[in-house]
Amino acid sequence: MMRVGSGRSLTQFDRRSALKTLGCHALVLPASMSSAFARTGGRKAAFRNGLCASEFAAPLLDGHVSFSDGKRVATNLLTLQRLMMAHGSNEIFVRMGSGGGADGKGFLSAMRRAALAKAVGLPLNPELLLCARYGDMGGQPEPDFSAYPTIKLSGAWHQLCLDEMRSAVREYAAITARRIVATGAEINVWDIGNEVEFGIAGVALPPMVPTIGGPGWQYRAPDRVDPEIGKMTLGRFLALSTDDQVAWGKAHLWNHVGSILAAAAEGIRSVVPSARFATHTSTVAAMMPEVFVGFHEAVEASGFNAEALGMSFYPTSTSRIEARYEKFKEATVRASSRIGKPVYIAEYAYAAGPVTYGGENWANPIEGYPCTPEGQARFTHDIVAWGVGKNLLSGIRPWAPDYVDGSWQGMALFDRSDRGLSLARPALSVIASASRKAL
Repeated sequence: MMRVGSGRSLTQFDRRSALKTLGCHALVLPASMSSAFARTGGRKAAFRNGLCASEFAAPLLDGHVSFSDGKRVATNLLTLQRLMMAHGSNEIFVRMGSGGGADGKGFLSAMRRAALAKAVGLPLNPELLLCARYGDMGGQPEPDFSAYPTIKLSGAWHQLCLDEMRSAVREYAAITARRIVATGAEINVWDIGNEVEFGIAGVALPPMVPTIGGPGWQYRAPDRVDPEIGKMTLGRFLALSTDDQVAWGKAHLWNHVGSILAAAAEGIRSVVPSARFATHTSTVAAMMPEVFVGFHEAVEASGFNAEALGMSFYPTSTSRIEARYEKFKEATVRASSRIGKPVYIAEYAYAAGPVTYGGENWANPIEGYPCTPEGQARFTHDIVAWGVGKNLLSGIRPWAPDYVDGSWQGMALFDRSDRGLSLARPALSVIASASRKAL
């Protein structure tokens, strides 16, 4: 998912043409959707409720916007996080790029979030993007290690072979892990990459958003890793049959993505031997069951051992795909059954009102769940209750639940500020209540 409020939008291609192409695929549900993960030997554990105060709220709080659930009033990030903990929040998330090293925006954000996690006694869930600034399904730029003097490269990133990339990523991950661990914050899971089924760390398809790497950035194909990567586009990929999509991904891209993910994990484990890991795909893969499963099979076969199978899922983001909820369920069941791990929804939001995001309508209701605060709450309750009840979901992270300004406001878990006060919507508490009941 791109950064909310960044002023950038994903290109019209990926939100229109890509999702339209997906909508052409027929849905065939498994004959039985009962406890697939339980049949593979899985067990229920504490449900990860990724609800947390985000850094999107900081400028709002600074601008004298307060948040309230009707009982508590939050006027800063600390009190906002405590308010969310009253509704089940049990971890704090942060993502970071490599640019700038210890003085970079991403790392400084991680330090702030680590301090917040320590202050409230919750674990930190850091995400290493493995790019300079930001990457998602719209594009995955290369990392910037220029602020890391011990990382020596023989040439430009796109000119490197995979082994040299892996070595640099391994060292960067170890350096970053040491710095984060030094804060004293407890780490529950280390996320690596963001929506990475189309690539990571510059080993990626040509971007749908040519400016995603920032001013002056230009995509360069990683031909020494595999020359087929730069020849593929998302449009060509989606035009392939499902079998060919999976075959191409496993032969030319996902194996390399998995190898890079594994190198990052090795670096972190050199500092934290007991570290646990995850990565996640985009909402596109959440509605392409065989692609979702094939991706996670491939990265695991390449040495990346994730504790859960991550995905973004924004069910109201398009009307071009029929049976979006059913396809999500199919992907979840198939993946858990075949790989033997639960699914973690690393990014989630359901529209509670009108939403225009990236120039497109993101308030497309699932049947039976209108895009209202009540519909948002019922869908959120039901997806958690279904996933926990069938032992298929290990957690869910509402994305930017407190970003009540700009285009994301309709997806947030609070209403727009009225005279400086933003009131919680009913969905704020349903993840906790639904997961408790299902367990």
